Amino acid sequence: MRLLPILSCLLTVLLVSCGGSSGGDTTPTSPAVETTSPQAQQTAEAAIPDPFASLNSYNYDVEVLADGQLHFGIKGSVQAPDRIAMDFFVSSSVGPIESVIIIGSQAWAKASSTENQWAATDLGSARGIVAGGQPKDIWNVLPVDQLTSQANDLGEENVNGVASHHFQSTNLTSDTKSILANFFGFGVDSGTIDVWRADDGGWPVKAQVTAKFPSGEQISTGETDWQVSNVNSVVLQPPQ
Repeated sequence: MRLLPILSCLLTVLLVSCGGSSGGDTTPTSPAVETTSPQAQQTAEAAIPDPFASLNSYNYDVEVLADGQLHFGIKGSVQAPDRIAMDFFVSSSVGPIESVIIIGSQAWAKASSTENQWAATDLGSARGIVAGGQPKDIWNVLPVDQLTSQANDLGEENVNGVASHHFQSTNLTSDTKSILANFFGFGVDSGTIDVWRADDGGWPVKAQVTAKFPSGEQISTGETDWQVSNVNSVVLQPPQ
């Protein structure tokens, strides 16, 4: 599963649901999201390992850049067992192009062009929107154990209040290049990986990944930045 193409596809869906395109009108129209039953979606999600399962709640921030420019970004919050919120960003947006909140069996969404008006939405549609952008989805494509298995341990650091170890890889193995190629959707010539793993649980608190692609590709470099903050202090409520 390639995450960058998945997020690009998700971006297209969100722009259509907002009634626009990357360079067109953003007048809201009816969402064009293919729905899946909540039960089927939950079954599929349950099969994905979650490196953050030991946490009660947290905020996370992920950005994917192409040639140094923001391609796609997510600011999210998770509260166990069944609450998640996401704001989606693209390079051309001043604020989020779409926001989603799921609390148990209820879901709400709003588009940037609808004057920040939240509206109840179908749970299956909401789960379809957040699929691929949840932390466990991202780290299923970037398996942290494999990324750090042959990395240099640069020692202890405190990251966002979390005691962590900093692991760095600069001479990427063929297996690691394959992981990054799967993530970005392009072959990888070289790259650098920095991951800060929590001492308690080993989950990724922070990560910075840079990849250089072969000449002739649409873009020459890809980057992703990841951070977790406010661990076990996030409370998600229905929108007002």
